[in-house]
Amino acid sequence: MIKLASILRRRWTILLFCALLGLVGGVVSSTFAKTTTATLYTAQQVVLATGGGSPQDALTATRGAIPAAAAKKLNSTVEPNVLAQSMVVSYDSSTNALTFSTNDADKDAATARVAAFVDAFLEASNAKFQAGDRSRKEQILEDIEANTAALKAFDDANPQFTQPGFVPGTDFATIQLVQQRSALSQQALELHTSLREVEDVLAQTGPYSTLGPEPARPAPTSIIGVPTSKIVRGALGGILGLLLGAILVMIVERLNRRIDSRDELAEITDIPVLAEIGWLPEGRRGRDEEGRVALAGVWAEPYRRVRSAVHFVQQRSQTPAPTPSGEALTPDPPSVFLVTSTSPGEGKSTTSALLAMALAEVGTPTLLVGADFRKPKVDQLIGVSSSPSLQDFAKLDVNRPTVDDVVQQTHVHDLYAVASGKGTREVAGLADATTELCREGVRRGATVVLDSSPIKAANDTIDQLPVVDYVVLVVRAGVSHEKELLDTIAYLGRLDAQILGIVLIGTRTASRRAYYYYDYYSPPDTAG
Repeated sequence: MIKLASILRRRWTILLFCALLGLVGGVVSSTFAKTTTATLYTAQQVVLATGGGSPQDALTATRGAIPAAAAKKLNSTVEPNVLAQSMVVSYDSSTNALTFSTNDADKDAATARVAAFVDAFLEASNAKFQAGDRSRKEQILEDIEANTAALKAFDDANPQFTQPGFVPGTDFATIQLVQQRSALSQQALELHTSLREVEDVLAQTGPYSTLGPEPARPAPTSIIGVPTSKIVRGALGGILGLLLGAILVMIVERLNRRIDSRDELAEITDIPVLAEIGWLPEGRRGRDEEGRVALAGVWAEPYRRVRSAVHFVQQRSQTPAPTPSGEALTPDPPSVFLVTSTSPGEGKSTTSALLAMALAEVGTPTLLVGADFRKPKVDQLIGVSSSPSLQDFAKLDVNRPTVDDVVQQTHVHDLYAVASGKGTREVAGLADATTELCREGVRRGATVVLDSSPIKAANDTIDQLPVVDYVVLVVRAGVSHEKELLDTIAYLGRLDAQILGIVLIGTRTASRRAYYYYDYYSPPDTAG
C-alpha cells in the first residue's frame, strides 16, 4: 500500500490526463455514433416424430424441394439455397424431435421463415403417408369454395334474407327460398366439419407433427452494444482512459524504478540507513525567525542519529593500534564527512546544514563548507554572508582572503561556515581550495561537513574525495532512482570511498512515526 500510494502521488497527473482524454473521446465519439448494435431475434419450432424420424431428415429439411417450397410460401425473391443457409435444423435423438430455428433483426420475418420451412417440411415428409386424405381435403376445400359462392349468389339475389328484422312470408315461393338458403347453410356447416375431421386425421397419420410456433426471442450474442448517450460514452471512455493510464504508469515505474520506503532501500543495498526523515510540508519544516534552518521539531532526532554515527566512527578510531616497535599508536580520527546525493533536489544541502548544527549542538567544533559550486545553498540555509567565499579563496591573487577571512561564525555556538559563492560552472581550482580549507579545519580540531554537488550532476565531488574520510549519501523517497543509486554506490566503491551510511528523506511512514514520538516525548506544558 505504501508503494501504491507513493506511485499515485507521483503519477496522478498521468492518470488524470488519460481519464480526461478518455472522457472527452467518449463524449466526442457519441456525436458520430449513428445507431446502437441491432438486436437479433431467434424464432424456432419443434417438430415431433410420431412415426419414427431419423437424423437424415435434419439434412433434407434445408435441401432439395423444401427450400423452394418455403420460398414460394414466403413469396420471397431470395434464392432458395441462400434462404436455406439462414435456417438451422437440429435433430435430438433422445426425444426424436427436429428443431427449426433462424435469426433475424425482424422478429416477424424470423417467425414467418420458420413457419414456411416447417410447413414445407411437413408437406414433403407426410405426403406419401397422407395421399388419400390430402385428396379428400382438397375436394372438401373445393366444395367449400363452391358452397360459399352459391350462398353469396343467393344472398345477392335475395338481399331481404340478410336484412335485420326480416320475417319470411308464408307463401309457397318464400318457403322454397327459405328452404334453399337453409340447405346451403347446412351444407357449409357439414363441409367445415368434414374439413376439421380430415385435418385431424392428417395430423395423426403423418410421421411428423409440429408443436406450433413459438414467440421470437432476442438471440444470445457476445457482441456488446455501444450506447450513443454522451454521459454513458463519456463515463466508459473515462474508465478506459484510466485503465490505459494505469498501464502506462506501471510501464514507466517498471522502467524507472524509484525508492519509496526504507524496506525497498534495504532490498537493493546493504549500506546502513543512518536516519529516516519523514516527509514534512513546507510550513512544518524547522525555521527560526530569520528564516534559517533550525534543528527543532520532528526532524531534529533523525539528524542527531546521524551525528551519533559520526561520533561512533571517530571514537572507534581512537583505539590505540600496536606498531612493529611495540608502541601503541593512536590514529587521527576521521574528520571530513562529505554529504552528497545521486541527483539534484534530494535534500543533501539541508542534511549538511542540520548535521553540522547537530554536531555543534553537543560542543563539537564544526566547519560547514559549501562545496556545491553549481547551486550553492549553504549560506542561505545557515544564514551567513555569501562573501568572502571559497571562490574568493581560490583566486590566484596575493590579496586573496585568508582562511580566517572566509570562515564565518554562525548563530550557533561551535558552528562555523564557509560559503561557496555565486553559482558557477567555472570550477577550476575550487577543488584544491576546498582541500586546503578542509585540511586547515582538521588541523585546528574541527569536524568538517562538506556539502558537495550531486555525483550524477558534476564531477566536483570526485575531485574532493582525496581529503574525505567518509561519505554520507542522501536519498529522497519518491525522487531517487534505484539504478542511479546503485551506480553511485558502485562508483564510490571503485574509488575506495568509505560510505558511512544513507540518510533517507521524505518517507510518509517515518513522518507519521515522527509526529507520534515527538508528541509523546515533548515535555508537558507547565505554564500557569
